[in-house]
Amino acid sequence: MAYTRKRKTVTLEFGDEHGDFAGLEVEIASLSMGEFFEMSKLVHKDDMSEEGVEALLKAFDRVLIGWNVEEEDGTPVPATFGGLMSMDLEFNLKIIETWLKAVSPPEATSDLGKDSTSGDRFPGQPVTMEAL
Repeated sequence: MAYTRKRKTVTLEFGDEHGDFAGLEVEIASLSMGEFFEMSKLVHKDDMSEEGVEALLKAFDRVLIGWNVEEEDGTPVPATFGGLMSMDLEFNLKIIETWLKAVSPPEATSDLGKDSTSGDRFPGQPVTMEAL
């Protein structure tokens, strides 16, 4: 019997701390490692050429499931490549960067607790080892 992989989804909910984006909700499928690295490379390019931005939006479109975006007249904006292309660059990059941060693994170099000052040292003398 084979294992069937089920793709998870992530829902980004933009709160008041996101300023103009407050109230925005975006549902996105999980990424394979290959997709994650592709998206990461595209987002962190120094040169955002037209081709680079288009490649980024096409890659994001493959995992975008839905959102609550509407035009000013109340018309829903489809969660498609066309919908992404109708939005401004700042909007698209904000969603993509927030999403990548949400799904990124913690930094491998974080050294959690390395210099922690909480708690006391174990009481007593350290145990010394002697050769038998």
